[in-house]
Amino acid sequence: MTLGEKIKQLRTEKAITQKALADQMYVSFQTISKWENDENEPDVTALKQLASIFDCSLDYLLGNSENKNNESTTSSDDISNASKEGDTTIIVNQASQQPVQPQIIIQKAEHVCEYCKKSIPEEELVTQSVKVKSGGRGHRAVYREGYYHKDCLAKYNEAKAAHEKALRKSETSRARRLSWIWSSVAGILALVISMVVMFVNPDVNELVSGNVGFIILYSFIIGYGIFSMIYCILAGSYIADVFIWCSKLSIKFPGLIFRFDLDGIVWVICMKILFWILGIIIGILAFIFAVVFSATLSCISFPFVVIANHRNGYSDSLLYNL
Repeated sequence: MTLGEKIKQLRTEKAITQKALADQMYVSFQTISKWENDENEPDVTALKQLASIFDCSLDYLLGNSENKNNESTTSSDDISNASKEGDTTIIVNQASQQPVQPQIIIQKAEHVCEYCKKSIPEEELVTQSVKVKSGGRGHRAVYREGYYHKDCLAKYNEAKAAHEKALRKSETSRARRLSWIWSSVAGILALVISMVVMFVNPDVNELVSGNVGFIILYSFIIGYGIFSMIYCILAGSYIADVFIWCSKLSIKFPGLIFRFDLDGIVWVICMKILFWILGIIIGILAFIFAVVFSATLSCISFPFVVIANHRNGYSDSLLYNL
């Protein structure tokens, strides 16, 4: 049985949840889960805490004894000499001069606080998982145990929360600024282009009988539609999904049956070229339809999207954390 399996078994026997055990040891419940899944191992101090909580011996936890009690399994009559090698003391039988089951002598470990870089007394020691390597691309994040004073851990978590809040505020400000800039530029360009086209195009002038006010109003509507559409798309609203869906509208052309001779091959090549041209035309029409339909919806949805963005701090924006 592995160390993790023993911890899980002892915790279950004591009817203690991972969260309750983590609270007693001043660690996160993820740390307890990693111990039980043998993804990480508790240090010396944690082992002593586990032995005290589960009322068992360290030898039992470490697999050196089947005796779960806290009593030593070696009689004092058998001890005549001890040679300390690292953290292991070898017990030698005086009569046979043969080594008996070795005992693990736990030495008091000295830990350094991650926050203040000072030595931590045992009564003030708390631990928290520290990310060593971020996960991504199929790799799991790597954590290690970090040691802190109780007061230092509270200060560290407070400073970390303040840093994350400042980072979110900075990202929100950046996403808001870029959303308004890009949508405003797109709206102004659309307004100017539409005005130029309508003033230059004689058919449009004849249609509106040279009414400048109508041309300006129509151009303003186009500019507002493009402006609101770009803003809503960058905000990550439903307009982006509508635009993508409309842009992908297409027609599936049927398969071709032809004779395998010169006339048949020429005919199928001509039809393939025709289908390709029709596909391009349909794609352009689908894009124009997507712009018109999305811009129309955006004119109505724009105020509500702005309110939603301010409430959630632009966290749904495509420009957030970009």
